[in-house]
Amino acid sequence: MFLSTLELKNFRNHKEIKLTFEKNIILIIGDNGLGKTNLLEAIYFVSSAKSHRTNSQDEMIRWGSDYALIRANTGSRAKGIIDFYKGKYRQQGKRDNRERCLWK
Repeated sequence: MFLSTLELKNFRNHKEIKLTFEKNIILIIGDNGLGKTNLLEAIYFVSSAKSHRTNSQDEMIRWGSDYALIRANTGSRAKGIIDFYKGKYRQQGKRDNRERCLWK
């Protein structure tokens, strides 16, 4: 599976960012504290619905915000959207034209 786009809103230190990935070449560079690991955490979270850094989803919401959004698209028909508000989250996935939505 190929991740073609990743969009984050109020996720960790990212207020709003949209990235487009090319096949075969992906390089993420930057100074300390700019959010490189946060990008990897978002990719992991949208694919597994859990973080490798925390058990609390509220810790992933940017300071001063009430919600966060992760949207990921693959090169195929599969899509993943997770938006979570303090205390709960909703996960939407679309794969092979079947949608699912889950509130926790």
